[in-house]
Amino acid sequence: MASDKQERVHRAGAAAAASRDSRGLRAAESAGQDQGRGAGEGRGVSIDGAYAVPSRQRSKLKIVLVCGGRDYHDMQLIYRALDAYAHDADYIMHGNCSGADSLAGYWAEAAGIQEIAMPANRSLYKNGAGYVRNRAMLALGPSLVITFPGGKGTAMMVRMAEQAGIPVINVVA
Repeated sequence: MASDKQERVHRAGAAAAASRDSRGLRAAESAGQDQGRGAGEGRGVSIDGAYAVPSRQRSKLKIVLVCGGRDYHDMQLIYRALDAYAHDADYIMHGNCSGADSLAGYWAEAAGIQEIAMPANRSLYKNGAGYVRNRAMLALGPSLVITFPGGKGTAMMVRMAEQAGIPVINVVA
């Protein structure tokens, strides 16, 4: 049985999809299904730190941070959730991993929204790279975090966002 939030995501996503240029959306869907998107292949702004958006502009911008598992591939649910909650975003930010991150990047491209891809710098930070990257993403001041099923890294991002007082929407199938 679907929760009220899930039903709202579905209805809002269907309405937004009906109003969007279907050619652009289909092109992104087929690209996501036919070609993997590995680390470093993100589109948009790719940074290793918290300096992509000048601080004086951050408060005026709607930055939506998306995170989830590397093995999460429910493109339809990601598109519906982002249609519902991120359609008016200035930027979509993610950690530039396969799975939920790359699908959010494809959605941003199809929606005409600038993407901020922030890969973890494992060569510099080793095992702490995910933590450093997550802190850097939060330093950019996202106004919303949308999460999809994932592992320890996703759970860490949720904890950090909640501690920072950033609203978190946890999307489940």
